[in-house]
Amino acid sequence: MNRALGSSLVSMGAWLVISGTVFGESKTDFDLPNPVTEVTESLDDLETWLAGAKSGAGWKKFLRLDRLRAQLALGEGADRAALVEVLDQFESKTPGLEGPRFLRVRRALAAWRRSLPPLKLESLPALAREEKTSYQVIDATRLARDRERLASAIVELKRYLGSGPAGLGWGKYLDLDALDKQLLPNATPDEKALEGILDRLQADEVGLELPPFTNLRLRLRKYIADSVQATDPKEPAEYAARLEQLAAQLDAYQKAPSPKLLQ
Repeated sequence: MNRALGSSLVSMGAWLVISGTVFGESKTDFDLPNPVTEVTESLDDLETWLAGAKSGAGWKKFLRLDRLRAQLALGEGADRAALVEVLDQFESKTPGLEGPRFLRVRRALAAWRRSLPPLKLESLPALAREEKTSYQVIDATRLARDRERLASAIVELKRYLGSGPAGLGWGKYLDLDALDKQLLPNATPDEKALEGILDRLQADEVGLELPPFTNLRLRLRKYIADSVQATDPKEPAEYAARLEQLAAQLDAYQKAPSPKLLQ
């Protein structure tokens, strides 16, 4: 299993237990008294506005608004993973999403996700085992979308860095030229080279916590995971094995809670 996907699954157990999935999430300034109503109203407003725009159909598909509408019908039974998937689209750095109608939906959706009742700890092992059957093959379309988003993140970071000495220093440190070459039309992803760049983006360096860097890090991590998953025939079996291991860890945690079981 590639390191990016593997590390995500390793940390999933700890995330499930210590995050809002089990214990709920803390309130924020963006929490709403009735987030489902706000999501519904803001989505109605957005879709009405998009209906009169040339790019409306494209936005609806990109933001997966039909998927969001389906989750609204489920109420408290909404799929958290589906909400996160849609929210990720709204929180991407795609130009145009800073508009007020998009922001309203994004904030309402984030508040709704936080307001969902927490799952019970005893239900998590079964959920992990059920997830084994939901393995998704990475097709060419999805991989192309990953590449496009990664390329956009690189452009955004380069724009932020500028052409001064500090910017050039960051570009050299992160080896952005090598990353550009990885995205050439006929290039085959080099997992080792890409993970080397990801390691530098994850280093404890002042400045790497800024949005242009974190956005690139997220996009690169996803591209690595998807590109390796798309070409490794062992991935489905390893994915299932890792989830079974996670379920076993959660079973053990219920019997004798210990953070070590979820590391």
